[in-house]
Amino acid sequence: MYNTIVVHAALAFFGSVSLIVLLRNTARRMGLVDHPYGRKQHEGAIPVVGGIAIFGAFAFSALLVTQTEPLYPFRSLLGGMALLAFAGVLDDMHDLSALAKLALQCAAALLMAAWGGVYVAQLGDLFGLGGNLVLGGFAIPFTVICVLGLINALNMTDGIDGLAGGLTFISLSALAVLCYALRLPSHLLMLSILIGAVVGFLCFNFRHPLRPRADVFLGDAGSMALGFALCWFAVGVTRATDSAVPPIAMVWIVAVPLLDMAVVILRRAISGRSPLSSDREHLHHLLLRAGLSHAATTWSLLLLALVTAGVGIAVWKYRIPQAWAFSGFAALVATTAAYAHVMSRRLERTAMNDSRPGPVEAINDEHAPDQERGVVAAVEFEAREIRKR
Repeated sequence: MYNTIVVHAALAFFGSVSLIVLLRNTARRMGLVDHPYGRKQHEGAIPVVGGIAIFGAFAFSALLVTQTEPLYPFRSLLGGMALLAFAGVLDDMHDLSALAKLALQCAAALLMAAWGGVYVAQLGDLFGLGGNLVLGGFAIPFTVICVLGLINALNMTDGIDGLAGGLTFISLSALAVLCYALRLPSHLLMLSILIGAVVGFLCFNFRHPLRPRADVFLGDAGSMALGFALCWFAVGVTRATDSAVPPIAMVWIVAVPLLDMAVVILRRAISGRSPLSSDREHLHHLLLRAGLSHAATTWSLLLLALVTAGVGIAVWKYRIPQAWAFSGFAALVATTAAYAHVMSRRLERTAMNDSRPGPVEAINDEHAPDQERGVVAAVEFEAREIRKR
């Protein structure tokens, strides 16, 4: 069995690498690239073929598994990922409306819950009352909400090189550790294949001394398909073990994307803005504005993800009361939201102070019109912000 896992994971890795190499130039000719504008501040047109390569390599290697393992239990996983990868390519090329994307995400969630039978049946003992909170008829609607939430949470983290792919790798690896401990060979095999495909993508997306910036991006095809896969495995493992793994443990395993989304929504609501509005207030944006480099920002959030995934495994391994785990996650969200709010206000005040002309500027520009001095100060502030990033 373990030889099969290694072989198929390696096949997915090399398949992902090969597809990226083959598709990069084709993507440029087709216009399947991401241009810098607005909130996107990368350099040049970057091919968004990472998601296509990951799904293609995963699907090909998974279909070969049918010779040794039944693929039927994973039909909704492959079907949902295929639908979202296709939707993501359409969005990357033609900018689908938010409503169209939401409809396709709901369709994938229903494939998982209604057709595949992979849904959240109960939430565990979140309040310490001595019994599981059973969802009953609300199980499928609640699962659809979970799928939509995790898909969009992972998409929100796809703002700097290596972050979304790295977070996915850590969460999938933690789920693989659980499947190994729980003796779920089929789930472990499929997880290993997907991990191999993600690692192949990270070879082109993660910054390192030999690669100062990403050569390819995930694109919406990748962020949506991987967010769906994370939710599928998180729910599927709890279903396969008959509640041996509490759902709150899975929340900790995928905590960082959920934490980022929860903090952003809370801060937008407090500021009187729509929770669906766009801005540069995500955790990675705040860390960059605070002066951390791209690499330091990515590694900081990946380290946090590693810690939270360890907490999730510990909740299962040491049978930590689920009410404690739930309260701990709620406290983490509240603390991070408060810290992010304070940091954002402080950075805004610093930016306003830095934009004011100092004594030297005032002497040199004393004969210049006020409007010109304001323009000079604004340009200098933008230059300082770019150097920080």
